[in-house]
Order: sequence, then structure tokens, then C-alpha cells
Amino acid sequence: FAPIFLFGAAVGAGFTLALQSMGQVAYGVISYTFLQLLSIIYLWAVVVAYMVAKVFAVKLTGNAIEARTFWGMARTIEWAAVSDARPLNLIGFRFLRIYAEDGKAPLWIPLFMKKKGEFLAAIRSQVTVDHPVRDALP
Repeated sequence: FAPIFLFGAAVGAGFTLALQSMGQVAYGVISYTFLQLLSIIYLWAVVVAYMVAKVFAVKLTGNAIEARTFWGMARTIEWAAVSDARPLNLIGFRFLRIYAEDGKAPLWIPLFMKKKGEFLAAIRSQVTVDHPVRDALP
């Protein structure tokens, strides 16, 4: 969320300077409003980051993976019951969708985490070489 925040700050600062140079708005009024807007954006970025971390928590066990579906429902799928795995890029956020043989909603595993390399290594150590999840990993 930091790049989005910084981009918004740069655009807002440019917009503020452009309005001031055209004499449309007093600098004090627009800068105060701009600072309020930045504060709101920053607060929401922190809240949304926390919510995403909680909703998309993933737990690996010896024979299963526990995560959430698209709708936020917790679900556990045993590695032996995995029928397919497909990567998905959703507006720049990469996910791995893991499908089970029972046909129920797939797990959505986020691939935009801080320790991605360690997480992918942990998954690789849990599954066999010909497992569908291993084939779908980046």
C-alpha cells in the first residue's frame, strides 16, 4: 500500500501546486484539505493491510493446507485431495487458487507476502514433484 499512498501524495501535491499557480484556490485551504485526505488514505491503507493479512492467513500442516475461499470461509484441503491449482493475477495481486476433488470453492492463497520465498519452499517441501500445486507455483 505504500506505493499507492506515495503515488496519491505526489498526484495530490501536483494538483495542489497547479491550482495555486492558476490562482484558483488559496494554498492554505487546499493544502489543509489535502493533508486531511492523505491522513484518511493512510489510515485506510493500514486498516485494509491488516484485514488482508487476517483474512488471507495460510496454515501449512504435514498433510493439508488451511486457508480461506474467495468469500472468506475457512477451509482445509488435504494435499492428496488437491485436483488442480491455478495462478491468478488480480489487479497486480498474485494468488494461487487450489481446487479440491470435492468441487467446493477453491482456496485463495496470496502470493504477495513478505517472506514469499520461505513460504513457497515450505509448500514445495510438503508436496511431491508431480503435484498440481508444485506445477502452478511461480
